[in-house]
Amino acid sequence: MTKGDRRCRQALVEAYGRVPDARRVMAYALLHVYSNMPWYMREMPAGETFDDLAVRWFGA
Repeated sequence: MTKGDRRCRQALVEAYGRVPDARRVMAYALLHVYSNMPWYMREMPAGETFDDLAVRWFGA
């Protein structure tokens, strides 16, 4: 949602009220019916493992 922008992510976390677990958010992104993983892969830099990607894309 914030494409790696730290300020946007911080605003999202503050509005949400807690820090979401990066692995859980990644799982939701992978499983969601409207998820577009090829787009994610083009838009965001890739990591080496599932955990790397989860933290890079959705982590602190």
